[in-house]
Amino acid sequence: MNKLLLVIGASTALILATGCTPNGGQGSARPSTTGSSSTSPSATTPASPPATTADPSPSASASAGTPDPAPAPAPAPTSDSPLSSIDLNTRGNESQQVGQAGIFGAATGEKYATLTATKIQTNFKCTEPSAFPSINGQFVALTIDVTTSSNFAESGWPSLAITSNEFRGWDSAGKKLLDPIGNSTGCVKSSELLESPIDPDKSQSGMIILDVPAGAGSAAFVVGGFEGSYGWEWHW
Repeated sequence: MNKLLLVIGASTALILATGCTPNGGQGSARPSTTGSSSTSPSATTPASPPATTADPSPSASASAGTPDPAPAPAPAPTSDSPLSSIDLNTRGNESQQVGQAGIFGAATGEKYATLTATKIQTNFKCTEPSAFPSINGQFVALTIDVTTSSNFAESGWPSLAITSNEFRGWDSAGKKLLDPIGNSTGCVKSSELLESPIDPDKSQSGMIILDVPAGAGSAAFVVGGFEGSYGWEWHW
């Protein structure tokens, strides 16, 4: 089982997007996987060129406008950093295989939900007579099993929302899709879709339908659907 840890603080899930809150708020900063940020040089513009003496005194440096020292390189992730144990791909997601369980949990070891894609169907044929044809090339249906724990609310979210709206997609060349939902709405009966939101201490199974380009590709689910957050990515 591949374990995906999310940093939890003050009952709020930090999903690699600083400032994410359960009510939908989102910060714009994305923490570095190094574990800390480099020190920025001073923004003050020197009044005159730096002194050329080999060993200027502090007072001489100040009067000559010597710039601040270059920032020190950021340290590598430490072994106890939550990010150090997560194997993320180039898009910042954890790649998943069919049948592999992804864990939504905390660095403390608390598990809030388990997600497993049990089937991925490409060139999926819609079953509803009123369904519109794909506008991107093909429908892909992911059948996903989800189990939430009784303590799910401790994650900072009251329940788990998992619909096509929380998915991002990419084509075979790795180009991000602008609209992976397309005409997928109404492709199948609502009873066949994964129920959402999922309350704590519940188990659900159902489909997520995406409208994506023909051929190979991938899609990732991110809790809250936030940009700048990492998630679980499945390929076909």
